[in-house]
Amino acid sequence: MSQQPPKYEQEFIQHELAEWAQLVDERLKAALNKKDVGISDEMRKSLAFRIAAAAGTHRGQYKLIFHEYGRFVDMGKGRLPKGLETMSRKQAILNKGRKPKKWYSKTFYGSLNNLIERLVKNYSAFVVKHLKELENNSLQP
Repeated sequence: MSQQPPKYEQEFIQHELAEWAQLVDERLKAALNKKDVGISDEMRKSLAFRIAAAAGTHRGQYKLIFHEYGRFVDMGKGRLPKGLETMSRKQAILNKGRKPKKWYSKTFYGSLNNLIERLVKNYSAFVVKHLKELENNSLQP
């Protein structure tokens, strides 16, 4: 039997998740610029997020969306850029492939600690505020 979380709890988590998502979005875009990912602005334009409302026992959901090749850049894998595909075997051996540009994994997973900290720190204050509101509402005629 799944129990729906209280409405005030859902609102709190949705609010914190939305603020954190904005922060992560800004950090990822800054990391793309700093690491000089991509020749065009295509990767930056593809970066988007979505926050889904609570359902069942889930309190909220965050989905990050971007072009798949961004993960390959992050890992240092994938094909060589156009124009470099014709380099000789000797040059390819000396080049030793791509170097990872940790624009995604380092930034995103580092930000998860920030989300956890926000939830832990702000939840107690939110519950106290909610209880005071309930108390004030019960005292009013």
